[in-house]
Amino acid sequence: MCTGCSRGCNINVDFMGQDTYRFRPRENEAVNKSWMCDQGRLSYKQLNQKRVQQPLVGKGAEAKEAHFVDVVKLLGAKLKGAQVAVAVSPTFSNEDLMAALAFVRDGLSVKSVYVTGRPQGQADKLLVTADKNPNRKGLEWIAKGFGVELKPFSELTAALDKGSIKNLLALGADVPEDQAEFVKRLSGVEHFAVVATNENTLTAAANLVIGASAHVEDEGTFTQEAGITQRVRRAYPPKGDSHPLWKCAVELAKELGLELKAGSSREVFKLLAASVPELKDYAWDKNAPMNQTRPGISTMASGADGRPPGWREQGAPSIRGLTLPSPSGT
Repeated sequence: MCTGCSRGCNINVDFMGQDTYRFRPRENEAVNKSWMCDQGRLSYKQLNQKRVQQPLVGKGAEAKEAHFVDVVKLLGAKLKGAQVAVAVSPTFSNEDLMAALAFVRDGLSVKSVYVTGRPQGQADKLLVTADKNPNRKGLEWIAKGFGVELKPFSELTAALDKGSIKNLLALGADVPEDQAEFVKRLSGVEHFAVVATNENTLTAAANLVIGASAHVEDEGTFTQEAGITQRVRRAYPPKGDSHPLWKCAVELAKELGLELKAGSSREVFKLLAASVPELKDYAWDKNAPMNQTRPGISTMASGADGRPPGWREQGAPSIRGLTLPSPSGT
């Protein structure tokens, strides 16, 4: 699924190893028919560039790489018993958000979180929506089901400007204003921790950064703007020492004495979705977007000429082992 906006266009991901080379639209009459926008096609580049592949402790040039287990222990000790403000981005999957809100509600005793995410953008009359966050609807459903209040970003900036926030945990490193301006607001924050997929101005200003895996690196669900919940499958494992947000939340919860017994996104859904009326009846195991013609056999998506991805680079197609002549006859 494309996560470039709240439309949630279905896609195929072409990759080699852990490098993504292309997004292509996958047919879904209810969401995108057989189309996707140019911005969505090019958004694959974010999976390859400036990824947070290793946790960092320290700010800016003083930041040092660390192991995930050690950073979780360090952050857990910092959060324990502290007054913490939490900011959540609607760019994460439902499973990520359920585990995260369960952790902040029960582990940190936080009853309200600030909503960050990507800035609004332009829309068209076909596919592209103005909301560039793929899971705002899911966040709204989950927060309501968990009894967690969602506060607008404007209230976060107001609190920062007043200097009333000393510890800030940001789940996601996107903000709906200029990032440099937001960093200026952090001058009164004593400890700023971020869970982020990509490096940016916010991660450079953080005291601690944990790498979050991208949506193509884990299983899960997203709920697009019309309320359609869709399963996504993993293309390849998380890069480096990055982990899904749900795993970060589960491990941090353990450090604070809270047991979230889930070892996969599927287990997170089974454990926590019952609290969300709109998700509790979703058939997680039956809604994986695999194009199966019969049990055990999956067909490969093809190009316009019928060949699977990557085959075009091998030259002209062949029939029964005989290479077809090129149009020039050579």
